Amino acid sequence: ETQMATFKWAAGEAATDGERLPLAVKELGNCEVYPQALKHDPKGRVAVVCGDGEYIIYTALAWRNKSFGTAMEVVWSPSGDYATRDAPARIKL
Repeated sequence: ETQMATFKWAAGEAATDGERLPLAVKELGNCEVYPQALKHDPKGRVAVVCGDGEYIIYTALAWRNKSFGTAMEVVWSPSGDYATRDAPARIKL
């Protein structure tokens, strides 16, 4: 299961150490792979989940599937493009 939590905090208020923070939790759905890594792109609009030798790119807010494939690891460029490492010596852009 994938969930999103949002802090509900009024501007100008200060939290003390150990204070419980109010969270609004939203259920986004299920992930089709066992997640071992989760990375957001630099703009924060999409996120990639890596696991079981596969990757799935989701939209960050609605958690819709944008792209998928086989990969051991995914990295983001500052512009939002990504590269995948399929094998120890093979990289796809």
